[in-house]
Amino acid sequence: MTQPASSTLYDAIVVGLGAAGAGALYAFAKQGARVVGVDRYAPPHDQGSSHGETRMLRCAYGEGAGYTPLALKSVDLWRALEAKTGTRLFDQIGLTYAGPQSSAFLATTRASAAKHGVPLRDLVGAERASAGYVVPDDWQCFLEPGAGFLYAERAIETLHAAAKARGADIVTGSPVRTIESDGDEVRVVTGSATIRARRAVVCAGGWTAELLPQLASVLSVERRDLHWFSDPKGRYAVSAGFRPFYIEDTDGLAVYGLPDWGGTGVKMGEHIEGAVSQHPDAVDRAARPDDVARTRRLAERFFPDLGEVKRSAVCLYPMSRDEDFILDAAPGLPGVTVLAGLSGHGFKFIPVLGEAAARMALGGEAGPEFAMFRLNRFEETTS
Repeated sequence: MTQPASSTLYDAIVVGLGAAGAGALYAFAKQGARVVGVDRYAPPHDQGSSHGETRMLRCAYGEGAGYTPLALKSVDLWRALEAKTGTRLFDQIGLTYAGPQSSAFLATTRASAAKHGVPLRDLVGAERASAGYVVPDDWQCFLEPGAGFLYAERAIETLHAAAKARGADIVTGSPVRTIESDGDEVRVVTGSATIRARRAVVCAGGWTAELLPQLASVLSVERRDLHWFSDPKGRYAVSAGFRPFYIEDTDGLAVYGLPDWGGTGVKMGEHIEGAVSQHPDAVDRAARPDDVARTRRLAERFFPDLGEVKRSAVCLYPMSRDEDFILDAAPGLPGVTVLAGLSGHGFKFIPVLGEAAARMALGGEAGPEFAMFRLNRFEETTS
């Protein structure tokens, strides 16, 4: 669909159709709402935060125990979407963690698992060696059997298709210029049309602060590099039993990765602070030799049999100031809900976040488990 008729009044508009917007669009459509989604590109694309082929899905959560129930619910919703569409989205092959005994992140990971009954198993002996990487003997190494990875672009395509099958409209290639609201309806103005609805959800990723400047003080964009390594000995493929991994160093730096699932290469990135920008259009999209070399050094340290870097990509991390998500009413815009600041770890939660955003936009309650994402934690800068 190119543009909706200007006379159409939708129940809801979703601004941004990457992972978060796709989840919200499908949630509205499931509830029977007449909904339209609009995006400046044609998702899935490689300009935002939702590309890169695969994403981890873990429920033992080092970022805080409050995320674990949401991750568990997301597993159920991803499985329901698979059953509904007949599309494989989640490979539940487990995930391994390693790092020094002093790691605060791994301690919180274990604590969140214990609090919510997520099984973990320490790896020792031959099973530890089978993790596929080499770490010091005095480091901890453990497995979350129920974790795994999602197929990123496939998931977005599936959510779009499922929403359209339930009557949703999708408008692509239409950058949003402004969002206006008078309390009775919301108007989303693109370069060529004004789209009207009773409610809206903004899921614009790195472009959120451009559309909602009242949130500029609590949002930023970080540039992150991803690299795919060749696997000349075939040790790091799903077919060889290799799992996604998270390894933290003694300096608090971390590297994470996902297996080769069909000749793609072994995906690897650094979970460190990236270069900060206030606008995604200012982000350098080219892989830098220094970044490639740094990740290769980490890879060589832990993965002696990895080959060379096959290719690289740049991903955006739309960050909130405290690295927790934002899900709340947009200040000063009645009828507009914002879902933003997913801070590099939000993809796995897309079904549950999309449902919560749609409920909130339609006048319901997101639920107490989402209270930690309210904007009042930044009250001094967003009021």
